[in-house]
Amino acid sequence: MTNSLVDWFNTLPTAVLLLSALFGVGWLVLRAAGMRGIRPVALAPTISALILTADGLFQAAVGKPWGWIPVMVTTALLALAATTAKRLIDRWDPGILLMPEDQREGMTMRTDGGRAERRLFLTVLVFWAVTALPVILTIPPNAVSQSGDALYHYMQVAIIEREDYASMFNPNAGMFGLTSHAGFYPIVWHQVASLGAWSWRETLIANNVLLLAVALVWYLGLVYLARTALPKVRHAPYLALAASLLAPVFPWRLTYGAALWPYCMAVATCPAVIAMSIECWRRARTLMVVAAREQNTSVWGARARVAMALSAIIPFFVGSCLIHTSAAAMLLWPLFGILLCQAVHSGIRSWRTERRAQAAAWWIGALLAVVAFVAFVVLPGPQQHHFGRYTELDWSNLTTKLLIPITLDYFGGWAIEWIEMPLAALSLLGAAICLWRRRNWELVVAWIFSMSLILAAIAPIPVLSAFTGLFYRVPHRIKAMTAVLAVLLVVVALDALRTWLSPLGARAGSALRGALGRIGLASVSTAVLRAGAAVAALAVCLPIMLIGSRAVATDVREGYLPVHGDTRFIADKAELDMIRRLPDELPDNAVVIGDPVAGTGYIPILTGMRSVWVFPGQAADDQDGIYLRENFNRIHTDPHVCELLQRHGIHYFYADKDIVFNGNRLSKFRPGLYKVDTSSGFTLVDSGGSASLWRIDICG
Repeated sequence: MTNSLVDWFNTLPTAVLLLSALFGVGWLVLRAAGMRGIRPVALAPTISALILTADGLFQAAVGKPWGWIPVMVTTALLALAATTAKRLIDRWDPGILLMPEDQREGMTMRTDGGRAERRLFLTVLVFWAVTALPVILTIPPNAVSQSGDALYHYMQVAIIEREDYASMFNPNAGMFGLTSHAGFYPIVWHQVASLGAWSWRETLIANNVLLLAVALVWYLGLVYLARTALPKVRHAPYLALAASLLAPVFPWRLTYGAALWPYCMAVATCPAVIAMSIECWRRARTLMVVAAREQNTSVWGARARVAMALSAIIPFFVGSCLIHTSAAAMLLWPLFGILLCQAVHSGIRSWRTERRAQAAAWWIGALLAVVAFVAFVVLPGPQQHHFGRYTELDWSNLTTKLLIPITLDYFGGWAIEWIEMPLAALSLLGAAICLWRRRNWELVVAWIFSMSLILAAIAPIPVLSAFTGLFYRVPHRIKAMTAVLAVLLVVVALDALRTWLSPLGARAGSALRGALGRIGLASVSTAVLRAGAAVAALAVCLPIMLIGSRAVATDVREGYLPVHGDTRFIADKAELDMIRRLPDELPDNAVVIGDPVAGTGYIPILTGMRSVWVFPGQAADDQDGIYLRENFNRIHTDPHVCELLQRHGIHYFYADKDIVFNGNRLSKFRPGLYKVDTSSGFTLVDSGGSASLWRIDICG
């Protein structure tokens, strides 16, 4: 335990660079734009993503190397532009600051920036550090994730670090086998990790430290959203942190259990983007009210101010989407549901006031929106590349499938049910309270629409099941976007329970004060009551945290330290040690052929040497690679195999057992790399675990 903590502490220089790239770049620009308090910290990753992407594209276009220097120059220029724009806007629209306080909700980016903000920020940091302990105590910072997706991400970071090239349009050239094929991929994650890595050898450490930051981004966004969306709930940010313990599926479990790293970072930024959207909408709505009240206000000027207020969300939305394009669906799908319900409700209200034509317009607009959505999902077109993904679905185990969206179930056995059941009960209670009070109904609609996608990913629902193809029809991906909505509903429920139970608490407190007074301790009664409340809160939160921490630790172990027979197992310690020895045993220009999911994919990451495939992907134009993938085991009888090996300078073969990985036998996808006769024509170089490396002599 002590050694693990020391190892993680030694990554502090890497952590500083990573946090500077992830938070610092965007924070400087937002501070220059006038934001204060926790808001610019929560929103900073989206602006950092925007800046890193734009700078990477620009440097690639002009043929210059990408790294910290161009990033710092771009950040400084944008900070100067933000300061100038702020002064121009304040000069154009100074009246906002003169409005009454109760009319300025969401109107200005200013906060007191004082003790309350610092206390909230420090609380988030402490909470994040405590919840990170299951990870820190389970694996060292240089642990290797045994996931096919992780192989890609590791190599992408290493390529950016080596080549100083960071264009998202073709960042992965050379990663698809024996071809120069490259394709679009959002690389903000990999850009940040490369800025944190001192060299390509630090790829593992940089990725592992950045993984910890996913939860920090989410917690900062969560408290910002709770404070913004639930302004009438006292201590909403702190209640949200406590409520997040009931939904361990995100950020910790999905991040480490599924290795969806850029996706998880994009999800983590969504709460802050939603909070900013709410503030922009409130600002626009108040501006419209002010324009209607002031007779001398220019109509065009008022509309321009409203448009500017609403457009302020664009850079944050785009930044989130640049981290992973799925963020667009995560943010727009709940918004679509809210707008749809608002249109129907407006139509009903117009009908009741005898404005039949207006009511019909609202309803027809809502109907057309639904028709357009259905047509987009169903009709032929390039979007079918996503929506056309097929998975066999049925309505078996109906009760379980109906409970999964509410409980956000993510493995873990009976123990985790002690968390999932309270989450379901409190979420339903919070939704009922919102509808009963007719307040925060948008939250309920967004929650229901998100849950509908979870259900559509595990059961056949027309149109919606096809739409979940955006998430590869993996329900866990959608649970990540639903978690923040469920947490906010739990906050509403906890606030209501606090109100309902406060008379009992007041009576108990009064009785305790009386008892303390009778024994001469009246002066310490307040301190005793506060300590008792803290102990009671800790007694509730601690068991929940321990159960969640155990589940997280299990996910981390299975993802990084699996054993033979686990769902995801690529290599054990002996095999990884063998790979690390290869630079001492092979020439620098050696090229190794083998199954990337059997261990070969780690060779470039751990040694800097080259393997034919670095992750499970394959380009359709890689004819030579495809032929070897299918026919390498015919090397003794097929002369074309040797021709291809000599053409590409491949002189080494990585052999391993044919195992089942993620539910599929490896030889099903790369049959030519198994059942290879190495008894003649091959020379053993090294072995470790179930793997061995052979020099190919048969081809001369």
